[in-house]
This record gives sequence, C-alpha cells and structure tokens, in this order.
Amino acid sequence: DDLVKRKAAVRDLENRLRSSSDLLKRHEQQLNDLTSPKDLEAKEHDITNTKATIAQLEDEILTALAEIDERTNRIPDLEKQFAQGQADFATFQKEAAERLVQLKIELSN
Repeated sequence: DDLVKRKAAVRDLENRLRSSSDLLKRHEQQLNDLTSPKDLEAKEHDITNTKATIAQLEDEILTALAEIDERTNRIPDLEKQFAQGQADFATFQKEAAERLVQLKIELSN
C-alpha cells in the first residue's frame, strides 16, 4: 500500500517536472522577444527559478525511485519472514492442541 502511494507520488513529481520543463521552454522563447533590460532581467529571474524547481523535482524523483527500489527489493525477504511466521504459528497451534488434550487426560485421571 505504501509502495503504491510512493509510485503515485513519483508520477505526480514527473508530471510536475514535465510542466516545469514546458514552462522553462516558454520562458526561454519569451526571452528572445524581449528588448527592455528590466523585462530581460525579470525573465532571466523566472528562468533561474524554474531551473531550480526542475533540479529540485529531479532530486525528489531520484530519491523516491531509489526508495521504491529498496522497498521492492525487500519484499521477497518480508514474504519469507511472513511464511516462516505462519509456519511457526501453525506449529504452535498444533502443539497447544496436543497439550490441551494431554491436560484433559491428566484431569480425567
């Protein structure tokens, strides 16, 4: 369940990254059409901020993907531990039932 949520979060981050990349392209295209120093400076500021956002999103995506890989790799071990726990519980139930029968026999004597 947590793994599914993390994968959904990665998809959301990837969508935000695509959106930011598109925004960066628009800013860069708009930069070519500007002539005023004030407008140029403002657009360059927009470009810098968008690039920083893109870098942050890329880092978040890489971190999330690494975490997903780590958790995915742990699944077989967890399944093995779960199966062992089930086997141990079944053994306990069998032994407890046998012990209960033994105690009932002792009580009846």
